[in-house]
Amino acid sequence: MSTGKVRFVTASDGIKLAAHVKGEGPPLYALHGGPANDRGSFGSYLDPVAAYRELWLLDQRGCGESDDGSLESYTLERLAQDIEDTRQSLGHQQIEILGHSLGGVLALSYAIRWPRNVEALVLVCAPVRGWRGVVSDPGSWPLWGRVMLEGFRKTPDWTSVYLKHELRGYPDVGAIRDHICRSPRYDAKRLRPFMMAGSRPIDVKVIVGDGVKIVGIYGSLDRRFRSAAAYLQSIGVPVQMIDGASHFPFVEQHQSFHEALRRVLQEEAAPGSPE
Repeated sequence: MSTGKVRFVTASDGIKLAAHVKGEGPPLYALHGGPANDRGSFGSYLDPVAAYRELWLLDQRGCGESDDGSLESYTLERLAQDIEDTRQSLGHQQIEILGHSLGGVLALSYAIRWPRNVEALVLVCAPVRGWRGVVSDPGSWPLWGRVMLEGFRKTPDWTSVYLKHELRGYPDVGAIRDHICRSPRYDAKRLRPFMMAGSRPIDVKVIVGDGVKIVGIYGSLDRRFRSAAAYLQSIGVPVQMIDGASHFPFVEQHQSFHEALRRVLQEEAAPGSPE
């Protein structure tokens, strides 16, 4: 797993939150997916970002080195508040946010409440239409059913799910198995509320209307979220499709992903600003 300095901040309800940082430059917050995950899902695969951004890998409450919360606190609204508490504690004015999968839903939830604090949102294989996106793409139903069933098991086997369905574009199965077989720390109480929260549609048009720049990076083989990429494109949000990648493009097509991400962030920067 990528190492770096860790900063602990206290959320407004007293929960201790961990933020791991490396690099220099404008701050970019990376929000991991889940709900059964932590910042370790990024491994060291985002490290190239630290060459031109101050990269902050945040452990959501109930994950990694952050404290567990009460069941009632496992809501997107509370996690969005955690990001705002972190931003204020770290003294950042505006932030760029990269959200993978459920982390993208969280990024959008934050931008709805604090659009002026967001320099740019990068959605990586993230759902944006909730159940509407699933209904609109019957070809994704079998996989969604498999994932949802696994999430409700007492001891879900995410390793098998990822290897069989979500990492179709990476040839080194052994390396991926080592990556995803680590023991992430997450509070099991997160599972049900966040699986339900991820099924709620988000009105991305409102965020775009508030002037927030949104871009998408999606794997061309990601069967669960291909409808999300198509929807974003239909409302004028630029989307970079990564050929040969499924749900983890930063792992499966590492170089192509970072070429796309750097291009996106450089285009976001004002003309003449240092990179």
